[in-house]
Amino acid sequence: MTRNTLLFTLALALSTLATGALALGCQPGGFGGATPCDRGDEGCECDLPEDEDPLSETCTIPADDEFGWAWDDTNNGTTVDDGTTVDDGTTDDTPSYRFVLLEDMTERASGDAPGADIDAVAIEKDGVDYYATGVVDYNIGGSANAFTDPSQALGPPDSQCTKQNFVSLGGLQADGYLMLEFGSSSRDVTIESGDRIVVYELGSAVCPNQPTWDNDPTRVSISISDERSTFEELFVTGSGQNIAPVP
Repeated sequence: MTRNTLLFTLALALSTLATGALALGCQPGGFGGATPCDRGDEGCECDLPEDEDPLSETCTIPADDEFGWAWDDTNNGTTVDDGTTVDDGTTDDTPSYRFVLLEDMTERASGDAPGADIDAVAIEKDGVDYYATGVVDYNIGGSANAFTDPSQALGPPDSQCTKQNFVSLGGLQADGYLMLEFGSSSRDVTIESGDRIVVYELGSAVCPNQPTWDNDPTRVSISISDERSTFEELFVTGSGQNIAPVP
């Protein structure tokens, strides 16, 4: 091969490479999952400045931006590298408690205010009380019961430890119970770990100025989400106990 032929062959090869590079634009490169990209694409990084020949540069989206926690935008509640929390719309496994069930455990209840006398129920969150806003279900017993309106248990306590503005559940034999909710159209209230349930039952524990009033035992339970038939017992009131933390 003559010198002129060798030079022509080399020039032809360089021309072919340049033509191929022009057709491809940014060349693929990187490793460990780096993705080829074109200059100007979001997250794209090129190894040459803009004012240098782009035909020989390599442009990729680095692997760290494509893999690991940074891309995991489908993990419900997962905090990613940029400090944000992502949510894929799936249901969180953490229980959401929304209802309180009071079951009257008074074995012998009689008179015009039989069994547990409920003035109010509150969820205490960080020192703030959220009182019941609605009656979900109830059963009020006692043939001579004069305090049968379950709505008297809504809102803050207002009996002032007198015989007014409360509901008597009727006792154990009457299967007296009261199920309450705490949210509203403008405020969603859920029961969470660390909250406290406060039952204003008109006994001497709530009304120390009425030492002869009985502290009627009441089983206090909370319900998970909208499963109003499934409850988890927290504590039984009576004997001076009417506040319990949510574990």
